[in-house]
Amino acid sequence: MVRLYHTVRCGGSFDSEGHTLRGAWNIMGTQDCTFPLVPQVLVFLLTWLGVCLFPLSAFASRPVWIRPSTSWGRGEVRYFRFLFPADSPSRKGWIKASADDEFEAFLNGHPLGCGKAWEVAVTFDVSTRIREGLNVLAFRVVNRKDTGGLIAEGEFVLSSGETARIATDSSWKVQHQLEDGWTLLDFDDQGWTFVETGYSDQRFGPSLSEKEELMRAELERNPVSLPRTSPRPELFVGETFRSQNAVWQDVEQLRRVCDILRDMRFNLISIDIPWGKVEREPGQYDFSAFDLRIHELLRHGFCLQIKVNFLGSEGGQRHPVWLDRKESLYKRSSSGKRDQNATLTYASEELNQRMAKFCAAVAKHYRDYPVINYSLLSSVSGEVEYHHAEYQDYSEPAQDQFRRWVTTRYGTVDALNKTWGTNLSSFDEVALPVPQDPVPDDKFDFDPTIVDFFRYREFCLDTYFVTLAQGFREGDPNAQVALTVGHVLSQECARRNTLSAFRWLRHADWFWVDPAPTDFYPIRIAVGRACQLLGKRLAVELDGLYAYRRDHADVFEAFPRQTRLSFEGRAEMVTTANWQFAAYGPSFDPPEFDRFGEAHRGMAAFLSPGKVQVPDTATDAVYISKWTMFATHGNGKAWKKIEEYYKSLYGDGDRLVDVITDDVFTASPAVLARYKRIHVPYAPVVEKIAWDALRSSGVELVAPDPWGSFDELGNQR
Repeated sequence: MVRLYHTVRCGGSFDSEGHTLRGAWNIMGTQDCTFPLVPQVLVFLLTWLGVCLFPLSAFASRPVWIRPSTSWGRGEVRYFRFLFPADSPSRKGWIKASADDEFEAFLNGHPLGCGKAWEVAVTFDVSTRIREGLNVLAFRVVNRKDTGGLIAEGEFVLSSGETARIATDSSWKVQHQLEDGWTLLDFDDQGWTFVETGYSDQRFGPSLSEKEELMRAELERNPVSLPRTSPRPELFVGETFRSQNAVWQDVEQLRRVCDILRDMRFNLISIDIPWGKVEREPGQYDFSAFDLRIHELLRHGFCLQIKVNFLGSEGGQRHPVWLDRKESLYKRSSSGKRDQNATLTYASEELNQRMAKFCAAVAKHYRDYPVINYSLLSSVSGEVEYHHAEYQDYSEPAQDQFRRWVTTRYGTVDALNKTWGTNLSSFDEVALPVPQDPVPDDKFDFDPTIVDFFRYREFCLDTYFVTLAQGFREGDPNAQVALTVGHVLSQECARRNTLSAFRWLRHADWFWVDPAPTDFYPIRIAVGRACQLLGKRLAVELDGLYAYRRDHADVFEAFPRQTRLSFEGRAEMVTTANWQFAAYGPSFDPPEFDRFGEAHRGMAAFLSPGKVQVPDTATDAVYISKWTMFATHGNGKAWKKIEEYYKSLYGDGDRLVDVITDDVFTASPAVLARYKRIHVPYAPVVEKIAWDALRSSGVELVAPDPWGSFDELGNQR
């Protein structure tokens, strides 16, 4: 028995017997046959002859909207498939799509990303992802209103030198039922039906490549100067553009949004540069697509903040294809499961050096641009920390690094066994422990293996950040580097390991905090302000729009208020996170558009001289022991006590109160002398070095409850 593909797409469409159907040739599935074989083989050979003689680009026309020939109700899902050949793998390529109303796109089973509005076409970079032979492009589309549909096109430069194009037409297939494997090449879609076309005259505008060529030509006619040495503002109000967003990808929309933001007096744009989109081959960097858009930002007079994006599948981003083959480099849960967001381990020295080289390449390329600072998108939440939802990382590199760290810390297995209460015969038997959450109220997790777990993760993040920070400075000795963290103090800080952020902050120039909408904002800024005691500059990123809606917070009132509090807390930069995609997209609700504009103008108003009244230096500080937060991870009771006490000091905001933690002053105890009083609302667990520094400082210690009863190993004082 021989199993044959019936046909291959390339300009006509045949059934299993070779009868012409329509449009373009299409794989209809497979068929088992024993006789007659010759006619089937003849059809097969003629099909591939067509591939050779008539390239795909000869048949692709402008895309049209497609939909099922049957009814498609509101809220219902339809599944679309399209198969196409390539005579060699691709070197460059993009796929552009829009759906009425939402879609998810897949190429050869790999998720590309999604779109949320029919007016906004989303472009996906698929360079190096088109493989020799057959490929399958699939879409899951949801109809939210009266009429559903899909429109898509693509263009690929193949290794052979040919430029291939695809577009939606009547040869695509559709199905209403979800079936396993429907995005894969070997899926049998014989039961699927062909789509219908012509129900809408709407078209895409110029393709991405055409728009970029127009922009490139304009740039050559009117080059943009690089005003690195020109005077810069003292304060920055900025917007964040994510590279996978339609506003960033479509240069016309980018220009329109830049006009809006500049009119609102914003003076900074924060962008991300994904590793996999620039370093497609090891050591080879192509910044051209980003340069085009960055020059548009400079044309509008914006300064830049650049995030180097090392995220995985989140938001449609990908690591370099050549890295995907190394499974050991991805974070894993304690059960050994690969992180679903494909985030990279912090524990691999080889990987960190590769990433540092990329940071150096970015800083070198943009060293003459007005870049205020560089930062890292490392975790799924976009900060230098661990995942907030579970304990990580248990990958092979992390296990190996932990064993080496334990060996250095204890020297001998006997010393380790004495502290851990174990009976190990060698360091090779050491494995990363798994903390348990939550710890009951007023109970403390003094398991020495857990204490070492947290200490090791401090070391791991410290090593990671200093390696990449050095990379930026190798590319540009004048580069300013920002350390970005989310929750510095909360019941999540143990999983994130962020309460020790001040330890690796010594390698940074900026400290960038990201408060959530429901956080008690003054204390979050006070924590960030502690960085200034270490000679660092403070930046604040307001959380994403989704978070304000999730927490039922009034974003329009929060914008100006949080900006004012940030600047009063001595922040020099305030940015919003991805607001422009929702606020200024073509489908945004006009009344809310006006409210966003009013809120944005309210933020920028604080750039006016004399608008911000910065309080005098604080005379009081609240001390938070990081080991208390670690020892009570998960229950949040410790934090509630601290927050309520801080509120009693802060009042209505007429008094500036700092927040300090161990790593702020243990390396430099002289910091404590600036205060008259240090308040200790709740600190039953205090690191010995912090205990000694506080008691010998001579500063008045105000402790409403007994404190310092235990050290970090659980020893009673």
